[in-house]
Order: sequence, then structure tokens, then C-alpha cells
Amino acid sequence: MPGGQGRIVRSPTFVYAHHYPTVPPVHHIDLYRLPAGSDLEGMGLWEHIGENDIVLIEWPNHVEQWRFPLSTRVEFEVLGEEIRRLSISRP
Repeated sequence: MPGGQGRIVRSPTFVYAHHYPTVPPVHHIDLYRLPAGSDLEGMGLWEHIGENDIVLIEWPNHVEQWRFPLSTRVEFEVLGEEIRRLSISRP
């Protein structure tokens, strides 16, 4: 499908990253299970990411030392069983 419409997006929890051949390409990275002190450069997580690609990172506190040219932080807070607070900010 053009642009990736209708594609199913699953959390990459057990493989750290899923790369989607959309336009522009989307990379969904989940660092929840990343061991402390991991060498992200050595793991090759960034090898397939282009300059204009969209990168979605869950648990970004593991990569604070890297600065992306443009970033938006989206945080979800559970306030109740069916209540969530969504915060969007630009660092």
C-alpha cells in the first residue's frame, strides 16, 4: 500500500526495533529491555535510519546522550482505569 496505509504496527519489545518501508520510512524502537550501559552504536540500531526518517522511541531515557535534529516528546500518564493524560513537548 502506498505510504504504509493500513499496515499493522506492533511493539518491537523483544527485538528492540521494527523498520517500516513507508514514505518516509518509520523506525519504531523500544528500549525497555535494554541492559544498562549497552553500546547502542555497536548494536546497530541507527544503521538503517536516514536523515529524513521518522523515529519513534519508547523508553528514550536510554538514549538521552543522542540528540535528534527535531524531536517531540509524547508522554502518557495513567490517571485511572479509563483515564489517561497525554503531554506533548519539544525539548
